[in-house]
Amino acid sequence: MASGILMYGYDNVGIGTASAMPSFQKDFREPLNGKQTIPSFWLGIWTFTSPGASIVDAFFGGSIQNWHGWRASFALGAFICAIGEAIAYVSHLQPEIDSRRSVFLTGKAVQSCAIGMIMTTTQTYMSGIEPPGLRGPLQAFFPVFAHESFSPA
Repeated sequence: MASGILMYGYDNVGIGTASAMPSFQKDFREPLNGKQTIPSFWLGIWTFTSPGASIVDAFFGGSIQNWHGWRASFALGAFICAIGEAIAYVSHLQPEIDSRRSVFLTGKAVQSCAIGMIMTTTQTYMSGIEPPGLRGPLQAFFPVFAHESFSPA
């Protein structure tokens, strides 16, 4: 279940890491004062998308768990995550730079929704299967792992 915890942190790191890669910069940067750069507006909105969209879908993930159970919520989260990744993967095919950035934002938002659903489901699933004596200490690892996975090393 640690993968559900770590997904959130790695998603936050993804934008900073991806935006530094030459192949990503080739498709998303523009000239500014004689240098090629990705505008801070787009970097900021891509970074905000992860927690923003996760909040929205965490609500729906909880509702899906109540109606259909943990497995359905995990399966739907994984399916939505794959759709988001596919959208982000084809974002470089757009002819205009703002279209590329917008499609990447859309893919990032869809994927972040899935992460919110999986994180919510991970917490409730773990609390349901853990022995009562270990429930508190093991649930305390969630913020530790989520924080440590995106902290600078």
